[in-house]
Amino acid sequence: MTLTRGVPGREPGPSVAVAVVVVTGPDAGSRLELTRGTALIGTLDTCDLVLTDPTVSRQHLKLELGAGGLKATDLKSRNGVWFNGSKLTEALMPIGARLQLGDTELRIDALDRPKPQPGRETEYHGLLGGSAAMREVISTVQKVAPTKVTVLIQGETGTGKEVAARAIHAGSGRKGELIVFDAGAASPGVIASELFGHVKGAFTDARTDRPGAAVDADGGTLFLDEIGELDLSLQASLLRLLENHEVKPVGGSRSRKVDVRLVAATNRDLQAEVNAGRFRQDLLFRLAVVTVVLPPLRERLDDLPLLARKLLDDAQLSLELHDETLAILRSYTWPGNVRELKNVLFRTATLGGAPDLSSGSHTPIPRATQPAAMAVKAAAPALDDDLPPDYRRARESLLARFEKQYVKDLLEKSGGNVSAAARTAGIARAHMYRLLNKHGLQGE
Repeated sequence: MTLTRGVPGREPGPSVAVAVVVVTGPDAGSRLELTRGTALIGTLDTCDLVLTDPTVSRQHLKLELGAGGLKATDLKSRNGVWFNGSKLTEALMPIGARLQLGDTELRIDALDRPKPQPGRETEYHGLLGGSAAMREVISTVQKVAPTKVTVLIQGETGTGKEVAARAIHAGSGRKGELIVFDAGAASPGVIASELFGHVKGAFTDARTDRPGAAVDADGGTLFLDEIGELDLSLQASLLRLLENHEVKPVGGSRSRKVDVRLVAATNRDLQAEVNAGRFRQDLLFRLAVVTVVLPPLRERLDDLPLLARKLLDDAQLSLELHDETLAILRSYTWPGNVRELKNVLFRTATLGGAPDLSSGSHTPIPRATQPAAMAVKAAAPALDDDLPPDYRRARESLLARFEKQYVKDLLEKSGGNVSAAARTAGIARAHMYRLLNKHGLQGE
């Protein structure tokens, strides 16, 4: 038996509807589909999912699918509702959760629906990409931005998690500001004060009241970057902000109501952090109502020309992107992702030449005839020159010649000053000395 329930709620539901499946008990095989709103489960014939199990109360359990996720509430039943071996009063339920009602066990499944095809848009409020992976990301962000849903953005360092957060805020229509709070950069001793505020006299240096980032974001969006770094002691306060929309400043006795939409980001596996006891599972449930996963640049190399031109245009830099140059860029794995690409492009546009991607260093190679170009075809010697026939060795030989000439020219322009040359190149002085030793050059 399958029933469908879709009573409109006061808030828009999350993107994933659920199916409540009876796994064990007299009604095994029965199923309730919940798309949004509330549903009652019990033996009373007016319930949305009617059970015949005599150990189940007349109105035993209420399920509510809203902006915050799927909430389960025990309706003061005789035998209670049990989840993961603990008696439940009210809690958010993850997909795959199993609930015990008397002799009946329920399972929460995601409601199978045809997966939407990626949209055609290649840009949304600064979020850019024409690859299938990025068009799917853009499509998801477009759908979730106007809602109140909490969003968790995942991705490697440099993939553009803050760009995605700004796109969500820009499309939200919220009148307040986007406040960025980097949990990984804040000092552990003051993070509670900076995030939730403090009152005068709360600690030695608290000379005045301070509102904190959560209050600054009232009416807008709070973007918590690197949320996996947040200490367990502060996660309870963050959970209170999500559940009750209120914050209590350090040293304060009263909480303050705030209207904040939360977007969080991390490059960590938060489920692994939960398993290791470093992150609260209930907080993860509240954060990951909708999860946006940003693909690494190595998995979206088709986006390189689009990204490169956008980055250069935004910085008002001029750079010719020839086919040979793009081929070099596509040959690299980009461990630093879009952020690394941005640095390479900006450095090369400023100094000229071609990027050396052979060992993760990006030493620009100057070209007197084309100082703001990355093309290497004109500067490459003919194959019948003294290059070895093997591709890898030929490439290393060619790049070594460029590198030596670049360092030599840079030293001349810097008057032989190694420190000045290193600053111009954007590399450490120790690295510059290694290049000098490698190529038999000397500086002051």
